[in-house]
Amino acid sequence: LLYTELELRSGEAELRRTPEGRPYLVNSLTPAQVNFNFNIAHQGEWAVLVSERYHIVGVDVMKTVLHPMAPLTVANVDAFLGRMSGTLAENELAAVEQTGPDVRERLELFYTFWTLKRAYLKATGASGVGVDLRQIAFEVLEGRADRLSGTVLQQRRHAVLLSLPPPAQPQAMPNLDNRLWKFDVYVLDSDHVVSVAMGPPKAAVPSLFKAMPIAEAMLTSLDQPVDPADATPDFSALDYMDLMNFEPDAV
Repeated sequence: LLYTELELRSGEAELRRTPEGRPYLVNSLTPAQVNFNFNIAHQGEWAVLVSERYHIVGVDVMKTVLHPMAPLTVANVDAFLGRMSGTLAENELAAVEQTGPDVRERLELFYTFWTLKRAYLKATGASGVGVDLRQIAFEVLEGRADRLSGTVLQQRRHAVLLSLPPPAQPQAMPNLDNRLWKFDVYVLDSDHVVSVAMGPPKAAVPSLFKAMPIAEAMLTSLDQPVDPADATPDFSALDYMDLMNFEPDAV
C-alpha cells in the first residue's frame, strides 16, 4: 500500500502510534499526500486495510458467529444479543429485533452496527474507553448486489450516522455535522462483515489531528456534506501468495 500510494519502499516508512494507540505515518510527504492515513483490522479469516489521502478513515471486521463460540440456535443468539443490547441505540435494537426469525440475519445486523461504531471510533483515533456506544447511532440503508474483483464480496450497503454523544460528556467524540461522514458496509462472505468510516480531519481526537499537518485551506474544503451513496472504491482481495509475490517495480 505505501509503495503503490506513496512510492515508499520497504524500510522507508516511519510509523508511530498516538497515545490512544492509533498508528500513523510520520514521513515527510508532498502537499497532496500530507494527510494520508490508514487503518487496519483483522478477525476470523480476514485482515482488512483502508487508506485515504485526505479524510480520516477507520475500518472494522467481525466474524458473524457467537462469541464465545456456541451453536447458532435461537436460544443462544437471543442470549448473546441480550448481553450485548447495551451497545445498541434504541433504533438499532429495534432493527435487530425486527429482522425476523433467521438467526444469521439478526447476528449479521448486530455486527453491522458494532463494526460501524468501531470504524467510526478508529477513524477519529479515539480509544473508545468511556464512550457510551448507545449514543453513537446508525441507520443501515438498503444494499445492492456486488462482486469484489470477481472473488468474494457479496453485498455493499451504506449507513447514515444519526447521533453522537453530546460534546460535554467526558471523552465524547466531536459533535460535528453528521453529513460530513460516509459509511459503507461490506459482506465479504457468509461469515464476515466489514464497515468503513470516512470523515473530516477536524473530527479526529487532538493527538491524531496534531499528527496530520494538513493545510487549513484543505480542512475547509473537506467540511462539505457527502452523499452516503457516492461511489467508493471496492476492496481488492489478496491471499498470502499474492502478498509474498508482490514486486514493487512491477506495480
